[in-house]
Amino acid sequence: MFGALLTDRPHQGDIFQKLQYKFITEDGETETIVFPFWVIVAQECDLEHDYNAHQGKYKDQDKYLQTILACPAFLQDQLKEGIHMQNLALKMEHWGSDNWKKMLANRERRFHAITPEGIDALPNLIIDFKRVFSFPRDYIYAQLGNKVASLDILYREQLSQRWANFSSRIALPDELV
Repeated sequence: MFGALLTDRPHQGDIFQKLQYKFITEDGETETIVFPFWVIVAQECDLEHDYNAHQGKYKDQDKYLQTILACPAFLQDQLKEGIHMQNLALKMEHWGSDNWKKMLANRERRFHAITPEGIDALPNLIIDFKRVFSFPRDYIYAQLGNKVASLDILYREQLSQRWANFSSRIALPDELV
């Protein structure tokens, strides 16, 4: 499931720890969100083009990225119990056994399970595609030392397809869902 940990640049499917998402509230105050893990969901080709553009391989800067998309990856046990967003004072759904089994098998379109066999430093995680954040590009580059794993290319493609499927879904009225 995991490939070599490449540290030259961010890659789609990279898993980071210790990222801090800072934002400005309605009151103009600065707040910080911290989740245990984050997974880069930005397209690999965009990340590669951005890197190459910053290396001077293109004459123009239209390939530059200003931000890089990432989703938090929650500890599976906390997400199952609905306590994974407690640090934001949010009460989340508790997942019953049938839905939980579907989620772990990646049959719930909103979620993506990662089971890191053989990597001691990484627990079982679930990405919630509804929670997506945009980090400044330079911040992600500065945090490359906090990268703890990288999904292998096949699993990166699976993540990409699942992310694209969720984010491009058609909104239907509740009575049709």
